[in-house]
Amino acid sequence: MGCTVLVHCDRGQSRSGSVIVAWEMVCMAKGGHIAVESDDPYGNAYRLALSTVRKYRCFVEPNPGFALAIEEIDADRFKTWMKCFDE
Repeated sequence: MGCTVLVHCDRGQSRSGSVIVAWEMVCMAKGGHIAVESDDPYGNAYRLALSTVRKYRCFVEPNPGFALAIEEIDADRFKTWMKCFDE
């Protein structure tokens, strides 16, 4: 997508980091780097997105609850979410 995003947060470690990881997953899907038709639409996408985000902010560490929520987004919700970005 080629956009620059600025996130203001006190530490930028867990909450905002989680948002950016989720956003990176959307960007990867939009770029065709995630096969959203598979049974597990994210597979390793969470870990890939997290490692990508950590290249720019090395101490991003979503708390376990946030990480689980991001990983457990089901395929139907993800596809619906992606449609919002197509409009």
